[in-house]
Amino acid sequence: MLARLSNALARRLQRFLAKEYRDGYLETHVRGSIALQIRALREKAGLTQEDFARITGKKQSTVSRLENTEYGKVSVQTLLDIACSLNVALLVRFVDYPQFLRSASDMSPNALAPEDIFQSQAQAAADARRGLSEIFLRGRTEEGQAAAQEAQDIWSQFPSRPGPVPPMWEVANRSLLNEERTH
Repeated sequence: MLARLSNALARRLQRFLAKEYRDGYLETHVRGSIALQIRALREKAGLTQEDFARITGKKQSTVSRLENTEYGKVSVQTLLDIACSLNVALLVRFVDYPQFLRSASDMSPNALAPEDIFQSQAQAAADARRGLSEIFLRGRTEEGQAAAQEAQDIWSQFPSRPGPVPPMWEVANRSLLNEERTH
């Protein structure tokens, strides 16, 4: 399986040996994906272009240009303004072509419009709570105790959590009761 994937990547990279093809693909993908990401972020937030412009401190005509896949003159500062306004992170980095192709192939809604920091925090807190229940249910092995401590440490890092770190018994009991109610 790995050899087949390596062969497919090698065949795909073969086309990128031609500078004109490589540069054209890179420019088209970067311009297009930035525009699509901006639109996806705006739509995920349920904003019109006018609302988005107001939140980001831009004009509506600027937002329209930024969402145009042919525009391509977006600055890093504009991207930072958008990221800060929407509470998402921004990653700008140079990579090798295999990594570029792997990342360029994911144009899913989650890849285009990531969760904001508040959604990420809520998900991490839920995962930590769920992890505590699963750890408790696995038993009191050394590994389970170490994992329980790690999960409690993670849980305690969230300032918006509902109350103090729940004892493992409470978490497990609550989890079991919730499962019984849903089944």
